[in-house]
Amino acid sequence: MFDRLGELAGLPARVLIGDLDLPPAVDCAERTAERLGCGPDPVPGADHLLPLRAPGALVAAVLAAVPHGG
Repeated sequence: MFDRLGELAGLPARVLIGDLDLPPAVDCAERTAERLGCGPDPVPGADHLLPLRAPGALVAAVLAAVPHGG
């Protein structure tokens, strides 16, 4: 499945990564972002558990990715 991420390139996507994440998670996030055609977005003071460590940053990223009616 990881190899098929390139099929989603061009769609709105963000890869969040905590700046306290361990190297294997950082590597995975960077490779995922590369395949999706976006850059990884660092989240200061967070590790891999973004919903617990940085819920506001996670919600903001989701809302930014969702088209808003106007």
